[in-house]
Order: sequence, then structure tokens, then C-alpha cells
Amino acid sequence: MNANAKRLLLSAALLMLTPLLAAAGNASGAHADKLTAAHVSVSSSDRQTELAVHASGWIAEIAKQPGFKAWRGAQPEITALGPGTHSWLVLVKQPTGAVIGYIVVQAVQEGGGYAIEEYGLGQYLYDEATRKRGVAQATNGTEETSESVGSPLYLHPLLAVWKNKPAKGSILLTDAMSGESLPLTENQWLKLYKKEEQRSAALLSVVPPAAKLARAVSNSSFDPYGLLPWLTNAVPLSADSNGKAIVRALEEKRQIRYTSERFDDKMRYVWSVTGFHRWENNVVYAALESDDSETGKRFVPLALLTEFGAFYD
Repeated sequence: MNANAKRLLLSAALLMLTPLLAAAGNASGAHADKLTAAHVSVSSSDRQTELAVHASGWIAEIAKQPGFKAWRGAQPEITALGPGTHSWLVLVKQPTGAVIGYIVVQAVQEGGGYAIEEYGLGQYLYDEATRKRGVAQATNGTEETSESVGSPLYLHPLLAVWKNKPAKGSILLTDAMSGESLPLTENQWLKLYKKEEQRSAALLSVVPPAAKLARAVSNSSFDPYGLLPWLTNAVPLSADSNGKAIVRALEEKRQIRYTSERFDDKMRYVWSVTGFHRWENNVVYAALESDDSETGKRFVPLALLTEFGAFYD
């Protein structure tokens, strides 16, 4: 991209984003809990500008794909997930303020640049209303009586958690998307974070702000629990490095299911796989849908999914 093009892209991004980079709290200094990932403001103006350009570029490109028409003209609101400023949650908002999607961005430590951890339509990660409902259900209370403070803990799409501090009782960890209570303690989360940090970081691929989507496939939704091949000793699809067998199956409109056993096999995630996006750097994001039609669609790197689970035909 030449200098003029960069200036035009930056100008457009800044016009769109002036009111939108959100500061959702300040780091609590030496007293911060090492597990607490409260929203914090992004302090570096250079970092803000970079994130603004990347987010607006990605939104514009994704908006061209099937199912993402509502993203046209949408504006990103960016908050840090953290401690530190290595990952960010981008809420995709319409001019009315309605949230219609999200992107999670990760700074790539080696070589610089930014990677897209995941993105999605509809329900989004770290929605406060979903968190409160989840805490109420887990404590057999109501949203009014189950007062708590939530802090996001994020490593990758399969380790995205709310840490909830109730007014009374012990710390409760819940799923960042569904709000479901997790069979996980703080110490267990920290151990899992340390165990999977390098594995997940090795799977990150930089996505430039002007990157294009080279291929998009969108298939019909279906019930992920209509068949349970992981219980019948079925052989999973080949998990080669490029996911060719999985991509081919999706191009052939076959019903593919994905499952991952997490937290010492105490919890199983199950999704239907209803398409994919392939970016021009050849990184593929699989489209995941749950059995709850209200949760929308979640695009997660195929390489990460194959690392931590299996696909079934």
C-alpha cells in the first residue's frame, strides 16, 4: 500500500473512531490480581491509531461476506482485555449503538502486527447481561440478588472466561459467550493458561488492515446434537496443517460437527460447523454455531480448533 492510500485509510478510520475507543477502567497497579483481566484504557496513542486502522479495515472487508451485510458502515468500539495491552475486544456497532458483532485482536509478540483471534455475528463475548444471568443461574438467585463484579480472562477462543466476584460467596468462573458456569477454579485456570499459552501463540497469524478474504463458504444451520459421532468411536476428519479435509467437506455442503473436551474432560463443547472464511494469507476461520439459535455465529481459526479438539463428518 502506498503512502497516499495509507493516509486515506487512516483518515477514514480516525473520522469513524474518534468517539469510539472506549476506556473501561484503569489498571489497579501493584494491587492488581494477576488473574484479573479488567477492561483498561489503551494508553499509547500509536497503539490506538494502529488498532483503529486494523479494526476498520477488517470490518469493511468482512462486511462484504454472506451474512455480514449489517457490518457495512458499522463502527468499532475497542477495549483492552488484559492485564497489559496484548489483546483487545472490538465491538462492532451500528450508528444507533446496537452491537451486531465482535472481533478479538491479539498483538503478535514476535515480528509485530496483529492477529484476529476470532470474530462473530450476533451474541458477543463478555456481554454484561449474559454474565449476570449466568451468575444468577449458577447461584440459584436472580440478577438482582446475585450481585457480582466480572473481569474477563482471555487466552484464546476455547479459554475465554468471566471471573466473577460475588458480593457473598466464592469466586465463580463462567463461559465468556454463554455465561454457563465452568468446572474450573482460579488456580486451575492459571495452570491451563500457562500450559496452553505457547501452543496458542504459535498458531497466530498476522492479518494486515488491508487484508482481503480470498474465499467464503456459508452453509445451512443444523442441530449439532443431531448426531453424536464422538460417542460411537467414529474416526474424526483428518487434521492436517491446512485443514484441507475439513475445508473440502464444507465446500461439499456436508454437515460437520466440532467438539472439544476441556478442563480435564469435565466439560465438552459442541458446535455445528456451517462454513468458513479463508483470508489471503491462507488462514482459515471455521464458522461455529451452537444449539442455541440466539448466540449467532462465531469464526475461530481452524488451526486452533484442530489443536484442541476434533471435527466429525
